[in-house]
Amino acid sequence: MKQIRKNVFETNSSMTHSLVVCKNDKFDDWVAGKLMFKMYGQKFADVETARKENAKQFRDSIKWYEDTGREYNRDKFNEELIEKYERGEMKENWTPFSSYATEDYFITFDQFCNYVRMEGYELVDETSDVDGTKMTVFGYYGHD
Repeated sequence: MKQIRKNVFETNSSMTHSLVVCKNDKFDDWVAGKLMFKMYGQKFADVETARKENAKQFRDSIKWYEDTGREYNRDKFNEELIEKYERGEMKENWTPFSSYATEDYFITFDQFCNYVRMEGYELVDETSDVDGTKMTVFGYYGHD
């Protein structure tokens, strides 16, 4: 195998692979609903912070729809719902978008599992001890 980019594992495969390595306690907190995870950027945030960041992106999306004159469902996606979501009055898994947009937002563990299932991928999670630190590797794989 030829290395093209530094610190990146690449294959010449038609398979999709996505793996994240994190400390076991972060993974456990995500599964328990204490954290949310952003697939692009691969970072965790507490639920309150994640909701605020998601709400900002939702507002930016509304502005984009309105600026471009594109249609969107105002009954399911509006400022009132965004405010309720941000305050924690709606379930963490509320999103006005399809599963295809989940990579750009902080998501719950359930949303991640739904995304993997809807895309037809297989979920991976494995816990191991690395030099005394419990680590979890999670992600998904499958054909494009």
